[in-house]
Amino acid sequence: LLLPFYCIVPTPATLQVLQAAVLASAVIPMWMLGKHHGLSPLMRMLLCFLLLLYPAYAGGTSYDIHENAFLTPLILWLFYGMDRKNGLITAIFALLTLMVKEDAAVYVAVIALYLLLRSVLRKEKWGMIAGALMLAAALGWFVAVTGYLATSGDGVMTYRYDNFMYDDSDSLITVIKAVLLRPMKAVFECVDKQKLQFIGLTMGVLIFLPLMTRRYERLILLIPYLLVNLMTDYKYQFDIFFQYTYGSTACLIYLVAVNLADIRERKLQFAALGLALCISASCFGAQIIPEAVRYPKQCKTYEAYYDRVREVLDTIPEDASVAATTY
Repeated sequence: LLLPFYCIVPTPATLQVLQAAVLASAVIPMWMLGKHHGLSPLMRMLLCFLLLLYPAYAGGTSYDIHENAFLTPLILWLFYGMDRKNGLITAIFALLTLMVKEDAAVYVAVIALYLLLRSVLRKEKWGMIAGALMLAAALGWFVAVTGYLATSGDGVMTYRYDNFMYDDSDSLITVIKAVLLRPMKAVFECVDKQKLQFIGLTMGVLIFLPLMTRRYERLILLIPYLLVNLMTDYKYQFDIFFQYTYGSTACLIYLVAVNLADIRERKLQFAALGLALCISASCFGAQIIPEAVRYPKQCKTYEAYYDRVREVLDTIPEDASVAATTY
């Protein structure tokens, strides 16, 4: 999707700007979701600002360009199609979300489970059918893609869940068995002291609004947050400066929107969202801006060194075979 623009202006800066545009585009489905759920224009505007100032959202751009940036806007569009009971929008954005990467199936499967349970409770036939189809598609896609990676690549990165691999296997089935057999192990991993700051900067800045509901089926949407960010001991997945927060961010912000919509008192709605926005903006200033300043500073400090690197790279023949480390 980004390649045509990169062909016109083939510089690394193009990719960074395009990634920012992809992330910013999430305010469109966010605005439309707020409108669908009856939030006032002011509340919708504040909700969009909350998304943009959410520390784990801007922070995720601090490493490099990553396909995960597409997850937030695509998942929010999927929620919009689902809540509008629009089969075409739901199908398109479920498919697009699956195409981001192999583990994107987790988000589609969890959303499908939520839609199924919600529809059963409300006795909505459309949701039952759509949820069942989405769940089947997500599971089928995951099995097919992981199978392909196992036979034609290096497999999926199950080592990120070594803390649950109790039988020295590398199967994700072992992770599921470990959680079922030792649920307190999962709880312990999620509240490990290393993760408390991450919880504060993701759930705390939202004043725990994603949890404030009596519609308990919505809590299913916390699974990606727990599974992708908190259960693992792979440190980058519970770091706001990496891209592993984008899928769970979509679920958390959606929960904020629908839970706010359930609050009948407008003043209470405004107070809750305003407080969350103020805390997010403060954390944005304290955590994100210093990181944003650090990179240009580093560019100026090591300018001569980077110039020498470019000069050496320019001497390598274009048809040469080059080996390099990750860095």
